[in-house]
Amino acid sequence: MKKKIIVLILCTLVIATVLLPSAGSLKAIYKSSPAITRQIKCAFSGEGNNLDNRAVTPSIDLSGVSSVHLEIITLYEILYVGDDDYGYVKVSDNGGSSWTIMKTIQGYTPDWVTMKIDLQNYTDKNILIAFELTTESDSISDGWWIQKIVVKGDHETIYYEDFSEYDIGDPWGDWTIVFYIGIPDAPPGIPTITGPTSGETGTDYIYKVTASDPDFDEVFYYIKWGDGQEEKWIGPHQSSAPISVNHTFASDGTYTISAQAKDTKGEESKWGYLKVTMPVNQPQSKSNSHTYLKPLFLRILEKAMNPLTRFLSITYSFY
Repeated sequence: MKKKIIVLILCTLVIATVLLPSAGSLKAIYKSSPAITRQIKCAFSGEGNNLDNRAVTPSIDLSGVSSVHLEIITLYEILYVGDDDYGYVKVSDNGGSSWTIMKTIQGYTPDWVTMKIDLQNYTDKNILIAFELTTESDSISDGWWIQKIVVKGDHETIYYEDFSEYDIGDPWGDWTIVFYIGIPDAPPGIPTITGPTSGETGTDYIYKVTASDPDFDEVFYYIKWGDGQEEKWIGPHQSSAPISVNHTFASDGTYTISAQAKDTKGEESKWGYLKVTMPVNQPQSKSNSHTYLKPLFLRILEKAMNPLTRFLSITYSFY
C-alpha cells in the first residue's frame, strides 16, 4: 500500500512539473533568445505589473497622399497568462482627442519582424501614431521593442524614425531608448533592373534599379553596363524607391547590365541582371536586294528561261 502511495505521489509531481510550469520556465518556452551578435538601438516599452506605457509620434501630414501604410520593425513578448497583457498600435486624426486601434498585439516573436498596417482611411489627414503596452497585476511579459517606424505614401517615405538621434536612456513618451542584443544587420535584397531590352546604338535609354532593405536602411547602387562602363555606389537612396539611370550603348551587340545594392551599414546584396540587345543592322547586298525586289512573275519566267539561255549563250535580264 505504501509503495502505491509513493508511486502515485511521484506521478503527480511529474505531471505538475510538465503541465504547470513556473512563470520563469513559461518565458523560456515562449521565447527563444536571438543570436547575440550586435547591439540594436530601439525604443522599449518597459516591463512589469499594471503598466500603461504609451509613446506617440509627432504629427504626420498625409495630405495629397492616395495610398499609405505603416511599417515597423518590432520584437515583443506580450503574454497571456492569468490576466491579459496587450500591445496596441493606435491612430488619432484629431490631435490625440480620440484614438482608433489599428492593431492588437499579443504573443511573442523570437526575432525581429516587419509589421505592416494599412492607413488608407487616413489619406489627406494629419495623424498621430501611438504604441501602447498595458499589463495586469501578475504580468510575466518581457515587453515590446520597436527598432524602426516608417510611413509610406505613394511609394515615398513620409515619416521615418530609427532612434539614431536619441541617446541611450532617453525617454520616448513612457518608453525608453535602449540597446537590444540581437540579430545581425540584414543585407538588401537582390536589385531589380527594368528598362528597354533592345534598341539602337547611340540612343540614350533610361533604366530603373530598385532594391529593398529589410531593416529599412538607405541603399547605394553599383551598376555595370556590360560595355566597360560603370556607376559606382550611387546614393544613398531610400529602400524600395526606384532610381533612374541613363545609359547609351556605343556599339551594336548583346550586353548584360548588372546591379548590386549596399546598405548604410556596409551589407551588400547579391547581383541582379538584365540582358540587353542593341541589334546589328546588316544592310542587304545589292544582289540580295535586287532579287528581293524583282516581281514574282519575272523571277518565275527567268527560272523557266535558264536552260534555253545556257544552250544559246544568251545574256539577258528582265530587271
